[in-house]
Amino acid sequence: MILLVTDKMGFLFKSLADHLKEREEDVQITSLNPMDLISADDADALVLFTDPDIGAKEKELYHLKDFIMEKGYDFFIIGQDDEITDVYKFVPEILVTRVFKRPFNTSEAVTAIIAGASTSKEEKRERILVVDDSGVMLRDIKGWLGEKYRVDFADSGLKAIQYLASNRPDLILLDYEMPIMDGRQVLELIRSNEEYTDIPVIFLTSKNDKESIENVISLKPDGYILKSAGADRIISEVDKFFAKLKANRLEGNFF
Repeated sequence: MILLVTDKMGFLFKSLADHLKEREEDVQITSLNPMDLISADDADALVLFTDPDIGAKEKELYHLKDFIMEKGYDFFIIGQDDEITDVYKFVPEILVTRVFKRPFNTSEAVTAIIAGASTSKEEKRERILVVDDSGVMLRDIKGWLGEKYRVDFADSGLKAIQYLASNRPDLILLDYEMPIMDGRQVLELIRSNEEYTDIPVIFLTSKNDKESIENVISLKPDGYILKSAGADRIISEVDKFFAKLKANRLEGNFF
């Protein structure tokens, strides 16, 4: 489904919507109002059709930025040069898939938007590698995180290192207590390899005594989560980690 967003539905906007429908695409039209965006159906791509007043809609554009980050939509902008510049004041360019400046080629725009909407949502989701020797824990985390993230498994430290040879996750959830090669050893191997050293690692630990926690923290992981915290807490901690990561990237590069 493609979400078309505008506060002024002129001829060009209606033409774009009609061409998308002719290509048998599901289309929903909504305004830039935050409540309208929240109420819209889930989509695969979002198209913002700007107008001369777009620069005055600071609140709406800030909300749009958060909305796109949360949903992971392919994001297209159609507008005049100055209008697009106004949007970039609030929505960083890194979030934009493509821009079409008016007057634009409708056929070209439709083809690009459909291609963006057809990109698998699976490919857009963050990938998490869960390393734990407990099959029960692996199954539980898959159930807790699998709807929002791509979740891969390794039931030993050795298999985790083998996995990294051909895959690059966005986050590793690493069991601290494992036989043969424990979490400390796995983290040391990850940090010693230039190809893996910047992959974030959060420890999963079943021990919550002061000495154990201090030992975990001393290894300087990107965080730690107690297994006993339960599903809601683990989901919340992972969500917060990725939200903070995205915010830091945007702030560091664009603000």
